[in-house]
Amino acid sequence: MKNIACPDSLLNFSHRDFLYELLGYLENNPLDANAQIAIVNAYDIYINNRRSLESLKPVSFSPSISNEQWDSMYKSLRYRLLKRWKELLGEDNIPARCPSCGISTPTDAEHFLSRSSYREFSLLPLNLIPWCKECNNKKGTVIADQNGVRLFLNCYWDEIDKYCFWKCDVDFIEKKVIYSVIRPSGCPDKLFRIVENHAARLAFTTRFLKPAKEEVRKFSAATEQSARNNVSRETVNITLQSRIASCIEVQGNNHWETVLLNGIHHCLDERQWEYIVSGSWRS
Repeated sequence: MKNIACPDSLLNFSHRDFLYELLGYLENNPLDANAQIAIVNAYDIYINNRRSLESLKPVSFSPSISNEQWDSMYKSLRYRLLKRWKELLGEDNIPARCPSCGISTPTDAEHFLSRSSYREFSLLPLNLIPWCKECNNKKGTVIADQNGVRLFLNCYWDEIDKYCFWKCDVDFIEKKVIYSVIRPSGCPDKLFRIVENHAARLAFTTRFLKPAKEEVRKFSAATEQSARNNVSRETVNITLQSRIASCIEVQGNNHWETVLLNGIHHCLDERQWEYIVSGSWRS
């Protein structure tokens, strides 16, 4: 969970002109003049309501356009859409890890408002976000819960990096790593409810465990070796604090590794230390 800086080049881009440019490449354009005007108007609504996209209603086109026509149009124009989106976002702004989960490489440009439910935004670069395949597949097409609260964070507009929403309880002796969502002080109710939805729908408390347990294993092995070289617990903790600071700077407060390292730092008392350096963690 991390913000991506949305550059002015993407926000202020003439999405209207780009739509007309794309449509010019089609041999058979299914969108008549009224449909094109409806889409352009929807773009303006999207931009003006980008921080509350769950409030948008899909456009009804008359005459209706079949799903097959939409899909054919999108497939014909997808390459040009993604190429322009990457140019506008900038290579430096495309993260090495998925800004949704922080685990995998963001191989997909996900439509934040899905193509199946909001077809009018299928060719809107501003509606594309870099997510990994697993987050993309789990997301589905529904954008809000039954109470109208958005189900997913938007890495462009939501203030993700402003707060720390996660806690990780670590116990080497009990072999326990437990992630939980917490409400930070000052966090608006709406944002926290979206965070809860996001974490639950994308199964983060489970998905974080695999990389976290591997990181715990590496930390235990390195710490045991450090103790054999007469490195003290205090020194290990200082090194750990430096790693936490580096993680926050690069990956943010809400990355699974940042949260895990904080959990390790808080749990590493004398009892836990002795358990690790004795090699008992290997059992």
